[in-house]
Amino acid sequence: VPRSLVRGVRERIHLIGMELIPLYEEEAREAVGYLLDRGVRAICICFLYSYQNPSHERRMAEIAREVMNERGVDIPLYLSSEQNPVRGELPRLNSLILEVYAARPSRLQLVRMRERLKALGSPAPFRILPSYGGTVSPEHEWMVSTLVSGPIGGIIGGNRLGDHLGIANLVCADIGGTSFDVGLITEGHHAIRTEWALAQFVLNTPMIAMDSIGAGTGTYVRLDPVIRRINLGPDSAGYRVGVCYEAGGVDTPTVTDCHVVLGYVNPDYFLGGEIGLSTARARQALKEKIAQPLGMEPEEAAWGIIQLLETQMRDHLAAMILALGYSPETYHLLTYGGGGPLHVAALS
Repeated sequence: VPRSLVRGVRERIHLIGMELIPLYEEEAREAVGYLLDRGVRAICICFLYSYQNPSHERRMAEIAREVMNERGVDIPLYLSSEQNPVRGELPRLNSLILEVYAARPSRLQLVRMRERLKALGSPAPFRILPSYGGTVSPEHEWMVSTLVSGPIGGIIGGNRLGDHLGIANLVCADIGGTSFDVGLITEGHHAIRTEWALAQFVLNTPMIAMDSIGAGTGTYVRLDPVIRRINLGPDSAGYRVGVCYEAGGVDTPTVTDCHVVLGYVNPDYFLGGEIGLSTARARQALKEKIAQPLGMEPEEAAWGIIQLLETQMRDHLAAMILALGYSPETYHLLTYGGGGPLHVAALS
């Protein structure tokens, strides 16, 4: 959200819920008109102590609807006091913005998926994992709670597997295309965070405790031309895989390109053969961008890059466990995700 689309309105609720300064309603009307003039698609309302007393936020919403009715405009309104009314206006506002920006459109996709499964004859109810565990339907009021539900599902599944195998302490490591996500199960329990960060974006939605670093298999590999040092990430090719996938349009080598060059990934059977990869393209990109400037063969460069990535992963695992006061040797390692089997030996 650009700063030009953020407007302040004078009001103040005391931290114990008393009204100190009434809502300046003319300022409220002016703020809504200003935003509507600029074609906003939704309005988020977040006041400082609305979690104690939501009356000002609700009145602000009433004024916004009045102004929209006068102009013949109908866009969604979101109130922080309705989503997750807890202390901390910054994470409250961030969660509200993510609800509008990412979670709301995802609901439409989830409904389409449910209808498609029904058409295929699936009798099972369609449910989504929220970030704090359990399941919700696509009609759930706040879809922001389903962020990072994939890695969370791994931790929940790991806990059940640990119960089945009689293992109380587990390190759950999810290696995907964009990130390396790690969660701990200690004495059969996983911790819940009430405030966490997604890409340095602080949120207030409850979530099973997990740490992430940008070390997935789609991580870009670059060579610093000055100090001749290999840099991994922090950005990723994501679903575009790497140079080896011509349709992805990627011209910077990725970790997956290294896997393909070394033969760890079968280029003819990626995603079960749905996507064909080119070993020659991957090798040429590694040769031009990394290997030649360093005076080595592409296979040698690819091997070194993967060793570097796995060193970062190991350091992250150890640091996460040690920082909580535990010993890594008391845990079992469970690795999954698209890249899990490729790196589990090195991690263990």
